Amino acid sequence: MGRWRPSPKSCLYVIPDVHGMHQQLKVIFNRILPLRSQAGCDDRLVMLGDYIDRGPDSHLVIDLLMRTKERYGDQLVLLMGNHEQMLLRALDNVENSRDYMMWMKNGGEHTLAGYIKRAGEDIKNPYQVRNTRLRSYIPIEHATFLHTLEPYCETEDYIFVHAGCDPLMPLEGQDPEILFWSRQLYHSALRLSDEEMSWDKTIITGHCGRLLAKPYVRQKYMMLDCSWKRQLLVLELNSMSAMMAKKGNGRLVRYDLKAA
Repeated sequence: MGRWRPSPKSCLYVIPDVHGMHQQLKVIFNRILPLRSQAGCDDRLVMLGDYIDRGPDSHLVIDLLMRTKERYGDQLVLLMGNHEQMLLRALDNVENSRDYMMWMKNGGEHTLAGYIKRAGEDIKNPYQVRNTRLRSYIPIEHATFLHTLEPYCETEDYIFVHAGCDPLMPLEGQDPEILFWSRQLYHSALRLSDEEMSWDKTIITGHCGRLLAKPYVRQKYMMLDCSWKRQLLVLELNSMSAMMAKKGNGRLVRYDLKAA
């Protein structure tokens, strides 16, 4: 099967919330990698965060991202999501059971179950693991990697953030809680006309897929998260064409953004 490269010169791919969908992510990577960086081609891949939680294969997703980042460097941009932030808060403050329980109750229990299995232990209920023992299950290289994730990415034409931002203000210095958590921009986009979206660049986010369970695509705003249906989108921005990886399907299927 050939590589999916709908823009002949250079491709700019974006992948939203993964949430432990290791199999779906592998299907996408098998079609878009290797990223080209010669003969006039300069492929890029931006991932919008939330690589973990809600699925026990989250640790395998982190393994895959670490290997891919090591290979492609700046061609791969990995953003921080609110789920990575929750895990890091739990790891950095292991004595604080509130941070731990917030992560666990937002899908972290499934991530921890995968790490428990990775450690070779037979613990049926992840909640049996006390918050003070969390660091013994999360490999230090995984925690270190998560600390390297970027809060946002900006190009000549696009702004990439996990959740939201103030579109009329510079990204530098914006509150991380807005970048990782806020759905205000999404709700505003649902109300605004194209003319009322007066910012210059197209803003691309994930995070809000629970409300629609499908992408929401406008000229100046895109929300791409559709993880609640356990499916993973990849959009190539130069051609505005998209493919979907679905659970149990080893092949990408074309996705019509106009029908979203």
